[in-house]
Amino acid sequence: MSLQEQLDHALAGLICASGAPARLVDYPEWTRYSRLLNPDYSPPGSDFIRNRLIPAEARRAVLQMREYVKDKTNISLSFDGLTAGIQPVYTIHVCTPDRHTFLYRADIFYGSHNANYILDFLEAVIKEIGPHRIASVVSDDTATTKKSRREASKKYSWIINLADPIHKFNLCIQDICRDSIWEGSLKQLRKLLTHFKMSSYATGRLNEARKIEGIPRNLQSIGNTRFATIYYAGTSVLDNLPALYRIYRNGEIATKGTPLPSVCIVADALDETTVTALKFRQDLKELVNILEPFARALLSLESTRSNLSDVYFFWLGALAALDHHFKSRNCLLPSEDRARIRRVASKRFNEGINDAPTDAYITAFFLDPRYRNIAIYTTSRTISHAPSHSTLSDPDPSRTSIPQRLNEHVFERIRKQLFVMLKAELEVAEDILEHPLHIHSEDALVAKELLRKQLDQYSWADSRSLPRYLTLDQSPLQYWRSHKQFEHSFILAVNGAYLKKQEKKLPALFRFSDLPDVLRPDRQITMEGTTEIPTALDDECGDEWLDRVPAELGAVGDIDISKESMKCEDIIDFTSEELLALFATYTPTRSAGSETQLAEGTKDPEGTKMEPETPQRVIRRARDIDWD
Repeated sequence: MSLQEQLDHALAGLICASGAPARLVDYPEWTRYSRLLNPDYSPPGSDFIRNRLIPAEARRAVLQMREYVKDKTNISLSFDGLTAGIQPVYTIHVCTPDRHTFLYRADIFYGSHNANYILDFLEAVIKEIGPHRIASVVSDDTATTKKSRREASKKYSWIINLADPIHKFNLCIQDICRDSIWEGSLKQLRKLLTHFKMSSYATGRLNEARKIEGIPRNLQSIGNTRFATIYYAGTSVLDNLPALYRIYRNGEIATKGTPLPSVCIVADALDETTVTALKFRQDLKELVNILEPFARALLSLESTRSNLSDVYFFWLGALAALDHHFKSRNCLLPSEDRARIRRVASKRFNEGINDAPTDAYITAFFLDPRYRNIAIYTTSRTISHAPSHSTLSDPDPSRTSIPQRLNEHVFERIRKQLFVMLKAELEVAEDILEHPLHIHSEDALVAKELLRKQLDQYSWADSRSLPRYLTLDQSPLQYWRSHKQFEHSFILAVNGAYLKKQEKKLPALFRFSDLPDVLRPDRQITMEGTTEIPTALDDECGDEWLDRVPAELGAVGDIDISKESMKCEDIIDFTSEELLALFATYTPTRSAGSETQLAEGTKDPEGTKMEPETPQRVIRRARDIDWD
């Protein structure tokens, strides 16, 4: 681009980013400013910017966005409606696994935004992107959006149906604020904020008092659509109370003979010597303490760095913080009020987690290694998911602990959720060669049993042995993919590049002692902190026989064992058919009369030599097996 085009492009970007009106460039002061910077530059007019530059930049941004998204998988879709001026707009955003969010499409529609309209709009985007590249769809939980998500997930079973957790937290805050115990204090709060919003004189006096008191924060109004708005408004008033008390004591705020509404209510709240003011402060502080964990959780989940496991984690944290506050001496609410608020929070928790369309949140939480050692799992052997592993015990409990175990009911929910996801992925992978699970789609039973085994191993692995995140920005999905070579790395976390790489490798004999710690669920911790593998089949040497020289093992056929440095690995033919058969994914069962196998073939009744029978290829699709 020429210098003129570069400057025009930069100017259009400035107008769009700042939200300034395009008519800014029509002012002579702007022309004079541009001439001083570059006498050869002729700034464009506002019409040129509106009709040419901004539409061209918008088209370029859309093309770049679609070019970026076209090769992405595990994409999340979110949709919502809004009103821009008098125009009703429905939007769909896409979020990529690397946490880039784009406005993919917006539709101006003056008709009814019912479930049929939303579903048609959503399905058009799904087909354009590619259904197999979409992992989830999320929205608020109104009747129309809920139905649209449900129908989309029903048609494309691998797309996870998610209700927006931010709205669930906000609804919980709203329900708590509707309780009758806050009616008087919230009325005073609204009148106080309205008074200072309408009176420039009162606002000026408050600003001066804030400087004296060293209060940086101003009052914050209550909005109709702002999340956790009462919490932020309440904290702003509590922060400003010293300044508010000052201007009231000094008579700098008019509370009589003024047209402003409800000045007597404002006066009652600011006269710190009265019982009414003390009760207002106490009630407002109590309400803020109750709402704070939910507001903080809501704010944290609004981050683009949050994921499904964080939703369950912050719900647990909010409920735990609420319970901690109710048990503290700072809480002055009677027991019946506490019980009522607990029921409100529990109801919203059940809606968001236990009664959600899927168990994706609790499953993601369990698979997130950051939360693997959270002490919320039961350790009772009588009610836990507890296969027999005698080697998990340790004579010194101070040095190691029994791995946290899930309640059997919760573990069953996780298992079913993973099986549902695996089944859906295998079904879509049947017809898509580039799908990461395509090679598993022909034998879904093997994939199912592999996942079952991996899940059981992970549930019993000691949390201290699990590798931590490689980087602070690494997501759980990236974590599992980076450790996919481990035995209990989940089949759902594989990608195509890894599978193609694995196909080129010959199977090789491995030793348990060569595996990383995460692969060894049956290990024992020594006094020095080192890891030892328990003996197998009463073999005191464990797998040390692999390192012995042949002389120690005795003669093997006619093999020359004169060289003591020769190891057992040197006498194993890793390409032999017998050894390769040990690593076959599936060996079909044979009848009793056909189990005899000879490496050199068999003979028919006439004595003619025959080649070994080639196993028949078994195809078991995901829809043909039992997933219960």
